[in-house]
Amino acid sequence: MILASNPRSVVARVLAGSVPVAGGAAGLPGMVTPIWRASSRQRGLKSDATSSEAPALFAAARIRQPIGPAPIIFPQGYVTTHAMVAKRDRRDLERALGFNAGALKAGYSVYALISPIALGEFEWKDRTRYSDGWHFDPTIGEYVQRADELRAALGKQNNWQEDATDRQIKILMEKQRECLNVRSGPNRIVKVSAKQKVASYPDSPFFDVPQWRLTAPKAFVLLR
Repeated sequence: MILASNPRSVVARVLAGSVPVAGGAAGLPGMVTPIWRASSRQRGLKSDATSSEAPALFAAARIRQPIGPAPIIFPQGYVTTHAMVAKRDRRDLERALGFNAGALKAGYSVYALISPIALGEFEWKDRTRYSDGWHFDPTIGEYVQRADELRAALGKQNNWQEDATDRQIKILMEKQRECLNVRSGPNRIVKVSAKQKVASYPDSPFFDVPQWRLTAPKAFVLLR
C-alpha cells in the first residue's frame, strides 16, 4: 500500500477531528474497498437513473413509505450533507460537488435520503476534492483510492498488524454508517440530481465537502 505524500494525511485529519459530522463528533472514514482500476475516473453519479419500481423496492426492503412527497428510488450514486448544498448558487454548487462547469445550468433537484443505510451498502470516498475518491500519488505517478491510503497509514501505525488495523477500520466504518443515517439538521444526507447529463467530474477546489457512494437502491424524497 502507498501512503499519501501529503504530510497532512487522511489519518491525521481523521484523528484530529477536522472532518465535521452530525452531533459534532469527529468525522471518521467508513467502508474501505480495495484499489480498482477503471478506464475513466468519472464517478457513478452518471448512472443515477431513477427506478419505476419504487413500490416493489419498498416492499422488498420493508421500508414504510412516508406521508408526503412520493419517494423516488436511486439505484446507486453519490450523496453528501445538506450543509454542503444549502445557500450555494448554481456555479458554486457545481464547484463544490465536483461537476463540470454548466452541469446544473438546465436545473437540478435536491433529494433527502429516507432509507436506512447498513454496513456494506456504501463506499467512503473522502471529499469531493478527490473525484470518485481518487488521489494522485506523485511518488508512484498513479491514482490511488483514499480508502487504500487510509488503510496503509493505519497499517503502518499498527506495525502492520492486520487484526489491529481491521478493528480500527471496523470502528471507522460504523462511524460513517451513523453519519449516513442522519435525517435532520444540516448534516442530513442529500443527493443533487442534475436535469441534464453531467459531462465530467473534475476534482473540486473545496476541501470540506464529504462524499459517499451508495451501492444499493435507496429511497429519497424531493426537497427542492
